[in-house]
Amino acid sequence: MKHKIVTTVAILSAVASLASSPVLAASYVLTDNGSTARIDADSGAGMYDWVVGNEDHLEKQWFYYRTPSSGAYALPINAISPSVLDFQSANTLVTTYANSEFSLQISYILNGGLAGDSADILETIVVQNNSGTVLPFSLFQYSNFDLLGSPGGDSVNFLSWDSVKQNEGLFGIQEGIIQPTATYREAALNIPGGTLDNLINVANYNLNNVASQSGDVTWAFQWDYNIPVGQALEVFKDKTLIAPVVPEPTSAALMVLAAAALALRRRGIR
Repeated sequence: MKHKIVTTVAILSAVASLASSPVLAASYVLTDNGSTARIDADSGAGMYDWVVGNEDHLEKQWFYYRTPSSGAYALPINAISPSVLDFQSANTLVTTYANSEFSLQISYILNGGLAGDSADILETIVVQNNSGTVLPFSLFQYSNFDLLGSPGGDSVNFLSWDSVKQNEGLFGIQEGIIQPTATYREAALNIPGGTLDNLINVANYNLNNVASQSGDVTWAFQWDYNIPVGQALEVFKDKTLIAPVVPEPTSAALMVLAAAALALRRRGIR
């Protein structure tokens, strides 16, 4: 496991201040400019729909974690605790999970394209160490997109260490990590013994860094960090569904897009 100190940016402090009376909830729908995403925060389903251009392109995207106290197998983040709703608007969702060791807050901002044939989701995950010691933490994102509503005929390629693209014909999805860099990544097939099976059934499994695959594909990222006492691991990433094929974004373009989305959210939650 890498040993790296991660400083706390505390971007979501304004959102947390709104949660004077937390509300327990599970299922949410985000909409913007004809795009819809559905998230079940309290089950392993995670985000299970993402409609763009009147077609549902997503089977499952969810987050998993592993710590020394949680055991050798990755667990879905909804195993931490029931979700607490911090903030919700038409296109924004912020929920938190917490136990005695740490809290994990995840936020989504959905932006639909004006033409109705594209959409973007900016995600932020903040893992706050509330224990009295350094917390070794592994965070996993698993993605199973069925582009154009069909599970086969896709290809997935990691364009760089922190950027991945999946295509079916002229339709594509691309995700880029803004920060921090992933420790491992993996392209795989959606079959028994695939990525998700390995995460939850193979002790101390780490993604295998396979960079491309074709068929009924999945892909995943893994972040391994030692979080200092009172500090946080903060993951910022952005994904875009669009036709035709998505060009590879530059790091600068990703940063500009993230800054714009964060500014929109700040205006929306005041």
